[in-house]
Amino acid sequence: MTHRTGENKSIAIHVDLDKSFFYPFSKLCPKWGQIRQRNSAYLEANSDKKFIWLKEKLASSFARKASDLDWNYLAEALLCRIAYQKDLPPDIPQETILKYCDYIAQRMVYQYSCDDESCRLAFGVLLDKLVHSMKHDDGMLRIASCHDGTILALLAALKKDDLGWPSYAATVTFE
Repeated sequence: MTHRTGENKSIAIHVDLDKSFFYPFSKLCPKWGQIRQRNSAYLEANSDKKFIWLKEKLASSFARKASDLDWNYLAEALLCRIAYQKDLPPDIPQETILKYCDYIAQRMVYQYSCDDESCRLAFGVLLDKLVHSMKHDDGMLRIASCHDGTILALLAALKKDDLGWPSYAATVTFE
C-alpha cells in the first residue's frame, strides 16, 4: 500500500518481509476484480437515498463532485478530520457525519464478506498469515493501519463486523 506525499511521491506504509499483499488488489487477482465489481454494482443499486444526498453535500463542502469521491475514502477523510477537529464541514453536524461513516462501514462489510468467496479472495492471504503467526510466531499479530478500512474489512472477514468503523489510526492486536 502506498500513500501520496505532498511531493507527489509514493512512500511505503506497509512493509512485509516476504512481500505478501495483504489487501485485495484486483490487478493481482482478476477473479476478485470481477466479484468486487459485482458486489459494488449491488451496493450502488441498493444505496440508501439519504446517504447519496449526504455524500453529495459532503463532497460539495470540499469543493468536489460526489462522483469523484469514493464512499470509503470520504469516510476515512471525515473520521481523520473528526479525530483532529479540523476542517469539518461547518453546515453538517458531527453526528450526521458519524452516521454516514457507520453506513459506509456496513457497505464495506458487505463488499468484503457478503459471501465466502468474497471473503476468501479479499482477505485469504491476511487470514492465513494471522493463523500462521498465532501458531508459529510469538502468538501475537499486530496490525496498524493508516487506512482504517483495512482493519474494518479484516474484522468483517473474521465475522466481528458489528463494531462500526474503527477509530482514526486504529490498531488491532490478536493474541
